[in-house]
Amino acid sequence: MALVIEGEERIAAPLQKVWEALNDPD
Repeated sequence: MALVIEGEERIAAPLQKVWEALNDPD
């Protein structure tokens, strides 16, 4: 990923939501 490592914790929760949405389009 090209994301800033220091921001990983900050985006951890919303990123998880994104992955869930991608894996579950319904």
